[in-house]
Amino acid sequence: MHILEGLNPLQQEAATVEGGPVLVIAGAGSGKTRVLTMRIAHLVKNLSVPPERILAVTFTNKAAEEMRKRLAHYIGRDSERVWLGTFHSVGLRILKKEGYLLGIPPEPVIYDNDDQLKLIKECMEELNVSERVFTPKRILYMINHAKNENILADQYPTEGNPVKEVFGRVYRLYQERLAHMHALDFGDLICQPIRLFKKHPHVLRAYQDRFMHILIDEYQDTNRAQHILVNLLAAQWQNLFAVGDPDQSIYTWRGADIRNILEFEKDWSGATIIRLEQNYRSTQRILAAANEVIKNNRQRYEKNLWTENNEGTPPIFCECEDEHHEAKSILDCIERMKEEDPELSYRDIAVFYRTNAQSRVFEEWCMRRNIPYRIVGGVKFYERREIKDAIAYLRLVANPRDSLSLKRIVNVPSRGIGVVTLKEMEKRAKEEGIPLYDAFLKAAKDGTLKKPEQREFFQLIEEI
Repeated sequence: MHILEGLNPLQQEAATVEGGPVLVIAGAGSGKTRVLTMRIAHLVKNLSVPPERILAVTFTNKAAEEMRKRLAHYIGRDSERVWLGTFHSVGLRILKKEGYLLGIPPEPVIYDNDDQLKLIKECMEELNVSERVFTPKRILYMINHAKNENILADQYPTEGNPVKEVFGRVYRLYQERLAHMHALDFGDLICQPIRLFKKHPHVLRAYQDRFMHILIDEYQDTNRAQHILVNLLAAQWQNLFAVGDPDQSIYTWRGADIRNILEFEKDWSGATIIRLEQNYRSTQRILAAANEVIKNNRQRYEKNLWTENNEGTPPIFCECEDEHHEAKSILDCIERMKEEDPELSYRDIAVFYRTNAQSRVFEEWCMRRNIPYRIVGGVKFYERREIKDAIAYLRLVANPRDSLSLKRIVNVPSRGIGVVTLKEMEKRAKEEGIPLYDAFLKAAKDGTLKKPEQREFFQLIEEI
């Protein structure tokens, strides 16, 4: 039992609870990641559960990597055999192996939001849907929302509603184009496994039998489709170990359904509920303020965060007139702190803001006062133009049917392939019923593409 050393009594109870459905209400800073890790280690080391029969789902890839590292410390190389990842990575893993039953190739292209928007614009143009009726971003939101609810294109209700009818046509064409290009979006990584399991019950039974224990992190942030997928997989053994906190639900705008955690006992009769209320991160004064605020939330499991840490300094609340007053007040506070403690460096101080747009006013006032600053974040690595271009080349090599990637880099660097040439090739592809890449390849071989650099590009892709 040495792997459980250092856990408080409630953490230890959660890590060692007997089978069946369990909901751990884990307050902020209560050590939930450690409990999840110790739960898996306990199952493998103390109960001899084969690691490959455990499925653990985290909210981010970073959280999955962190848990895998912690697990390796306790169970060694067995940690590599645990099914551990995000909902999307688990869904993709299932589809790579079983997706052929739905006509999905073993290595599908995964489209991000930027790719989705480009494809939606193409579909709208083909269907003559004006952006005055729907903006592409609105269509994207509606498609993602539909998939969060596990509503596929052929299931979307449109009868008697002209607006829904227009959206339904775009949604159906969008899904057809994805399939034609051997591509999936992130919503498909949840909806398609559900579709697979419902169309092929023997596949569902195989995965139900495999996963004796299923552990889900951040359960308050799951959407309807993820909830359906979990319930399907956990139905046989019913050893579902969900960790979350309704008080920390902040992703309803992205499809999270708070009912998934609030109605856990309704979905799983006889469920065990364990509350982790000891906080290891904050001072008592901060927790007291947090408890006072959150108690006004009507949809929650009752709990009261506490800590053995010191009282700490009281938090300061300042109500400001506008964003300029806010920035000046914060900088005034920083300068007072510097005066009181000459050894304090600016790099020891952080300012958090809710939206990126708020940084502009802070930057303006920092420059006026000659206060050095650094903006953390900015454009993510994989969102940089040159990185997206490089990935588009790799995607095209792996999947020549990926017309979005082809159109992104067919003239990068410049090869004299402009809008007119692209339209001609798209017309040829449509008339001959072939992928856009094949239309370009034919044009390169029959001399329609006259410039050497144009022909060399497609020869290079073919050689690779």
